[in-house]
Amino acid sequence: MGDPEGPAPTPSPPDPRAVESLVVLADGKPWKGFPDVKGVEYKVLRKHPEGGGLTLLLRFAKGVHYPTHRHPGGEEYWMLEGTLRDGGKSYGREAYVWHPPGSIHTPSSPTGCELLVVLPRAIEVVRGPGS
Repeated sequence: MGDPEGPAPTPSPPDPRAVESLVVLADGKPWKGFPDVKGVEYKVLRKHPEGGGLTLLLRFAKGVHYPTHRHPGGEEYWMLEGTLRDGGKSYGREAYVWHPPGSIHTPSSPTGCELLVVLPRAIEVVRGPGS
């Protein structure tokens, strides 16, 4: 009598476009500052091959505001430490936040914070009247 679930599936051959896993030891990477935003630093963990997106660590100094910007591909972040104010709400350690594509915000940190951010596409800084 045969296997009631049928023959075992044949494994698929590896995707030729696949690459090896990426492991980044963030402790060994230096923090870099944004030229136009004092008090916010970053470490790029991965550059996304399509859309100009990034996975990065962000660190805000106490009292810093990041300029108003749009996320064409959305954004998601995981709070590692400190507090981030975003959209009138405060998020602390272990909060996960997802913003849909096209969302606009001006995050700040009253205490300083560090977070893991995934950006499927590059952000667009929003310029207001007179800027």
